Amino acid sequence: MIETKQVTRNHSIVPAMLCAILTFLLITIVSCFPSYAAKASSGESVLVFDDGSGVVKEDLSGVDTEDESNLVKETEAYLGSHDTGAALTKGQLVVNFATQFIGNPYRFGGSSLTAGTDCSGFVMSVFRQFGVVLPHSSREQMSCGVPVSGGLAAAQPGDVLIYSGHVGIYLGNNQMLSALGTKYGITVIAANYKPIKAIRRMLV
Repeated sequence: MIETKQVTRNHSIVPAMLCAILTFLLITIVSCFPSYAAKASSGESVLVFDDGSGVVKEDLSGVDTEDESNLVKETEAYLGSHDTGAALTKGQLVVNFATQFIGNPYRFGGSSLTAGTDCSGFVMSVFRQFGVVLPHSSREQMSCGVPVSGGLAAAQPGDVLIYSGHVGIYLGNNQMLSALGTKYGITVIAANYKPIKAIRRMLV
């Protein structure tokens, strides 16, 4: 009887051990999902609060998100070449104000320049400091200000560049500042990283 009880007890331990192992594996897999979702590879999309109806998808195709050093170089290149001694236009004043928030976080639906903002919230909050009231939507911002014809060659620092599902502020020298996504926050990227739908000048 003693041997029988011991065998029965050992058999009851096996399912418990399997259950514990499966639980551990499940927790490990689930915990990996947030970091995986944050790593948007070329061609993937992330959700952005950018549309009057609620949510649209921001297309990050064209952004080499696998090489984070590219975005770091873009930011360092701008900061390194920024001429603070030049006479400041209205647009340059916007740029000078906006660039102080480089490195701050992206936040879905946000509009705080310090605590977190999405792309259209960033543009909206920057221009609010200059007395310009803009909607929290890149689609609606495309109808604000004065249109700039002639493409990127005609754009000036401080102009607003509008893409499909994204918007940012032109810095000059083919560089654009925007709240790019949760992985990058507010950062500098090439202005021609994808086709520009419209260029608008909010201060004239």
